[in-house]
Amino acid sequence: MLFGKKPVFIGLHFAKTGGTSIRAHAAKSLRKGEFFPHGVFAHANNFFSGRPMLAEMSPRQKAKFRFVYGHGVSTEVLHHFADREIALFVVCRDPYKRFLSSLKHVVRTQRQFGETVDPREVYESQPANPFTNSVMKHFGHLAPDGVTDPKEKLLAVLRCFRFVMSTDDLNEQTKPFFAAIGLPEMTEAKRVYREDADIGSLSEQEIRARDDLDAFVNETVNDYFASGTAARHPKGPINPFGFDKTLLNARMKALRAAAPPIEDEIETAYTNLFGFLDRHGRLEAAKVLIDAGRQSKRIADIFDRFCRDTGRSFENENLPSRNLCYQAEVFLQLKQSAKARDSARRAIETDSKNPMAYYLAGRAAIEEKRFADGAADLERATELNPTHIASFRYLAIAYQKLGRSDDADKALEAAKGA
Repeated sequence: MLFGKKPVFIGLHFAKTGGTSIRAHAAKSLRKGEFFPHGVFAHANNFFSGRPMLAEMSPRQKAKFRFVYGHGVSTEVLHHFADREIALFVVCRDPYKRFLSSLKHVVRTQRQFGETVDPREVYESQPANPFTNSVMKHFGHLAPDGVTDPKEKLLAVLRCFRFVMSTDDLNEQTKPFFAAIGLPEMTEAKRVYREDADIGSLSEQEIRARDDLDAFVNETVNDYFASGTAARHPKGPINPFGFDKTLLNARMKALRAAAPPIEDEIETAYTNLFGFLDRHGRLEAAKVLIDAGRQSKRIADIFDRFCRDTGRSFENENLPSRNLCYQAEVFLQLKQSAKARDSARRAIETDSKNPMAYYLAGRAAIEEKRFADGAADLERATELNPTHIASFRYLAIAYQKLGRSDDADKALEAAKGA
C-alpha cells in the first residue's frame, strides 16, 4: 500500500471483535511512543496512571503516533493529524457470535463483584445493529450531506475506511492490514473466554433478526475475502464497499474547520471522563487521586466544576461495595495500605459476597505484612470468584511468605486455569 505522506492508522475498536488481540499485537510490535490507546476506558486508565489525553499532547508527541485505537475513537480525533495521511480501519463480527462474547464478558466482569447477570437485560441494553450504531455514533460526520437512508449512510461512512475486516477469520484478514503498517502477521488471539454462554430465554434467531444490517456488513466482508479479491490487491485498500478518498478528504477539511480550541477540547474530554467515572462508581476513587495531588490544578478545577454543575457531593458515607473497591484500589496505588484496608473492609461489610472486596483486603494485608490475614481474605476471594487470576497470584505470595510452598504452587497452577 502506497501513501503520499507518513500515515497514521486510526481504528474504532468495536467491542468483542478481537480488538484486544489487535491492540496487543500492535503495542508489542510498534516502537515506544508509536501506539496510542484512545477512548473512555483508555482515558480512565490514563487518568489513574497520570498520563495525558490526546488533546494535552504536543505536536511533537503526536507526530510519533503511527497507531491510534480504542472504543472512543471518532471523527473528533482526526483533526489532531491534519498534516498526516489517515488510514481508518474497523473490524466487524457475526452479530450472534458477538453477542455471546459480550455476554460472557459481562458475566465475568460482574462476577468480580459477586453480581449475577440476566442475559435478556444484557441484550436489551444493547442497541439494534450495535456495529452500525457504533460506527455511526463515532464516524457519522463522515457521511455526505443529503444521504438519509440508514443503510446507504452507513455504506458511505464505511467507504471512508481503508480497511474493513471481520473477526470470523481475523488472523488471515489482518495480514494485508499489518503488512501496510510494516508489522508482522498476527498469529494468536488474546482473552478468549473458554466457558459457554447461557443466553436464557433468548434465541439465535431473535438476535440475528434484530441485527440484520450488522449481519449484512459481516457477510459482505467475509465474501470479499473468500473471493480472493483482497489477495489480488495486496496494496489495498482492503474494503469490500470501496474506498472513497475524495469523500474522506472533503469531510476531513470540514472537520478541521470545525475543530474546537484545544482548551475547550480538554475541558470537554475531562468532563466526559468524570461523567463516565461517576456512572461506573469510580468518581470517589478519582477524588482520592485528586486530593492526593496526583493531578494538575487544571484537572482539579475541571473536576470541581463537574461536581458543582452536576450537584455531585461526597457527603454520603454509605457507598456501594463496588465504589469502595475502586477507592481501595487507588489507596493501594498511593501506598496508603491502612486506608485501602478500611475501604476494602467497608466494602465487605456492605456486601459480604463481593470477591473483589476480599481480594483488595488481601492485598492490603500483604502490604502490611499480615500474611495470614491476607491468605484468609484471598482464599475467600478465590472461593467466590474462581476465575480471577490476580486473586490466585496474590494468594501464592501470601502462602510463600507463610512458608507454605506447596500451597503457593497450587495457587499459581490455579491461576493458569482461571
